[in-house]
Amino acid sequence: MANRHKKLKKEKLRAFPQKSGRQHSVTHTPLEYEQKEISTKTEPMITMRGSRWIHIENYASVIEYGDKKVSVSGQGWTLRIQGLRLRIAYFTEDDMLVCGMIQNVDFL
Repeated sequence: MANRHKKLKKEKLRAFPQKSGRQHSVTHTPLEYEQKEISTKTEPMITMRGSRWIHIENYASVIEYGDKKVSVSGQGWTLRIQGLRLRIAYFTEDDMLVCGMIQNVDFL
């Protein structure tokens, strides 16, 4: 059991750069096993960068829009974003970008 723990710890460290600035190549990342082709618009793809913006793909409609709360719905799901100075930076029929000081995100 102890050897297995050491082995896992070494595998995790390979993904991060060394202090000298060199980076090790990682042959398998966790995302490779989880990525799937989204063939329908039922599954959302949500990308968040810190607390500054959130990118939402495959949404159906905007339920609520204000400077403190934005709610977006899809087929069978709702995303509620709360924060300060929220605004929709852009939107298309497939994706949107919400910017501001994001404090809370609820996936319902």
